[in-house]
Amino acid sequence: MVTSQWRSRGYLPHWEAGEIAQSITFRLADSLPSTVLEAWSEELKQLPDDKAAVERRIRIEGALDRGH
Repeated sequence: MVTSQWRSRGYLPHWEAGEIAQSITFRLADSLPSTVLEAWSEELKQLPDDKAAVERRIRIEGALDRGH
């Protein structure tokens, strides 16, 4: 029987499940053009900081998921 466990050291969550194969996906810092990120920052200036941060992350992840 394999016991899986989630744990965190305060930043990234970790999942340990013994001998189960895992993979990691990462993206490089320049995966999106800086002009796109700057345009989004300009558009989101009108929102409160916390809401702007969430919307920015949604836009970034959506663009990356679409392969842009």
